[in-house]
Amino acid sequence: MGIMWVAAICFFYLRLFFAKLSTTKAPISHPAAVDSSSLRPACIITGASSGIGKATVEVLANKGYYVILAGRSMTGLDKVVEELELRHKNIMVKALEVDLTSTSSIVNFTKAVQELLDTYHGSMSLQLLVNNAGILATTERVTPEGYESLISTNYLGHYFLTRSLLPLLQRSRVPARIVNVGSFTHLCVQNFDGLFSLLLRREVQKRMHSSKVPVYQIAYIYETSKLFMVMFTYELHRRLSTGTLPMQVTAVVADPGIVQTAIFRELPTWFSTCIFILLRSAFLLQSPTVGCKAVVNAALAPPSVSGEYFFGGEGCRVASSTLSYNTQFAADLWNLSDKLFNDAVCRLRTL
Repeated sequence: MGIMWVAAICFFYLRLFFAKLSTTKAPISHPAAVDSSSLRPACIITGASSGIGKATVEVLANKGYYVILAGRSMTGLDKVVEELELRHKNIMVKALEVDLTSTSSIVNFTKAVQELLDTYHGSMSLQLLVNNAGILATTERVTPEGYESLISTNYLGHYFLTRSLLPLLQRSRVPARIVNVGSFTHLCVQNFDGLFSLLLRREVQKRMHSSKVPVYQIAYIYETSKLFMVMFTYELHRRLSTGTLPMQVTAVVADPGIVQTAIFRELPTWFSTCIFILLRSAFLLQSPTVGCKAVVNAALAPPSVSGEYFFGGEGCRVASSTLSYNTQFAADLWNLSDKLFNDAVCRLRTL
């Protein structure tokens, strides 16, 4: 896992070097500012209680966004809100609970966002969604709805959340944006064999004979979840851009690189410590404050930039893996995810 991931990040930095020399992938030097035509531009950031999410909240709040912090732990979110309000007197932030492994939680979260927007009587619109939350589990766990928890948290839950919030984003008076946080680790996925089985509940149940998962299997599921996020972004971009009118919602991927966060908390302490020491000595490890720059740049890039992969900060964009550009697989992934979303919503209505 470690060797492959280091090789992948080094390959991306090599691409970044050549991207800076290219006129077609030049850095965006002046990100778009928050549009003043909307009195209160709102944004949602998942996984906002720590790491990249927390750092992104602070930057965007200081740029004028009303930031909705989304996560599973209200205690953690409230702590971040309190901390930020003490440091910055004029920011507007609010914590709302959402569990990405629960369709009912996602539906309730969407309703709460709608109610919040309604209290401003049209003076606030949802202009940005940052799908940032992610986990790296050491055991293969099943969510209450029967999905593998890592895939559900890192990809499927974000697909459900995006589909649920899309009508609110489309009502924005200025072009809205969806930023899906990806990872260079998607480069490690070599083919499409068996990938869809990770999304099927009956297949997940078959693999539940043992709670312990080999490290290579953990890495494989994580890498696949990130490939799904990239392909989901590209397919979303294609579907949003098929109309004759200007795009009202755009979608991009943001890859923060290697950031020292709590994502390795389930791994043995000695193992994660060794990883961080090696990465720091190779000058590859970044703080959340530095890592969030790619996310912020992607969020604030002009509306004309959609369906791109942001990496390295400064608005730089690079090409993702060859597999990620397979339009047929992306369409199949969308169709399967859409069916799972609709089935989950239908199950809720029958309860």
